[in-house]
Amino acid sequence: MKKFLFTWFVLTLICVNFSVVNAEELTERKIYVTGKADIMVAPDILILPIVVNSINENLDIARKINKKSVNRVIELSREIGISDKDIQTSHFSIGKNYITENKKKVQKGYFVETTMAIELHNIKNFELLLPILTKLQDIALNSTIFKTSNEIEIRNNARIDALKSARLKADNMAKTLGANLGKPITIREHQQSYRPSVSNIISYDRRSAAGIEGGSHLAVGQIVISAQVDVVFELVD
Repeated sequence: MKKFLFTWFVLTLICVNFSVVNAEELTERKIYVTGKADIMVAPDILILPIVVNSINENLDIARKINKKSVNRVIELSREIGISDKDIQTSHFSIGKNYITENKKKVQKGYFVETTMAIELHNIKNFELLLPILTKLQDIALNSTIFKTSNEIEIRNNARIDALKSARLKADNMAKTLGANLGKPITIREHQQSYRPSVSNIISYDRRSAAGIEGGSHLAVGQIVISAQVDVVFELVD
C-alpha cells in the first residue's frame, strides 16, 4: 500500500510540473523569424584544376610520360610568375586501362593520372597559361573555380545584414498585429557553405583545343557569399 501511495505521489508531481511548464510555454509571447543576406563580389582568385592522364601499353613508359607532362605544367606556371606554393598535386592514381571492344571490356595498356590545381592570384594570367597548357600531351582542364581573398570580411558583413533583416521582419510583423518587439531570446546561424562560382566554360581536353588561342575564354562575373540566421524575439506590450 505504501509503495502504491508513493508511486501515485510521484506521478502526481510529474503531472503537475508538466502542466506548469506547458502553461508557461503557452503564456510566453515569442516571434520566430529568419533573416538572409547575399553579397555579390567580383572574384580575385581563380583555381584551375588540371588532370594529366597518360596511357601506354608499357606501365613504365606511361609513368615517365606523366611525370614529364606534370613537370612541364610546373615549369610553364613558374615562367608566368606563379609561385610553387600555388601549384598543388591533389591526387595520383595508377592502374590498368580498359576499353570496350565488341561490347566487351578489354584491357589495353595502363594509365597513370595526376590531378593538379593551380591557384591564380592574378586572373589575367589565365589567358597566358591556357593556350600553352592545351598544347601539352595528355592534359585536360576541368571547370575553373572563382573565389575571393576577402571571404571572412564579406561573410561577417553578410551575417550583420542577415541579422538586420531578421529584426526588421520581426518588427514589421509585430507592429502589424499590435505588439512591440522585445529583446532577442535565441539566435542560430545556418552553416552556409561557401559558394564559389564554378565556370564550365573551360572544360575540354587537348583533342578539343583547336582554335582557342584567339580571344578571351573567361567570363569572371561575380560570386555570392550568403548568411542566414534564425532569431527568436520576445513580444512585449
